Amino acid sequence: MKVSKSDFTNTFRNLSLGVIPTPQSQDPLFSAWYARWQTRLTRQPQSPDDVRDHMQQHNPQIIPRNDRVEQALIAAEKGDLTLTYRLLDILRDPYSSRLDRMDYLEPLPSPNSRYQTFCGT
Repeated sequence: MKVSKSDFTNTFRNLSLGVIPTPQSQDPLFSAWYARWQTRLTRQPQSPDDVRDHMQQHNPQIIPRNDRVEQALIAAEKGDLTLTYRLLDILRDPYSSRLDRMDYLEPLPSPNSRYQTFCGT
């Protein structure tokens, strides 16, 4: 994930759904890791379905991404709470695969690609 600069949340969620994430599908390092992981899963006492269910319960589809929070805060400062209410609604159930929130899966395109935040921001 680090090499391909993949989104960790989406990668883990895709793996929990049994989907090989697109950026990693072309990466030989990821392919080797994925093969080792699949072999390791055969040694688990749980069934593959149980493992997937467990992963889905612990890997959210939606997280409160900093860019979405910032977008909601900027709108709220201008008196528009629409984005705040939508974000709060979506975050009430972060593990659900609802189609009405697919636009919250990816970070917003940033004009400043070096945008970085830190714990506690």
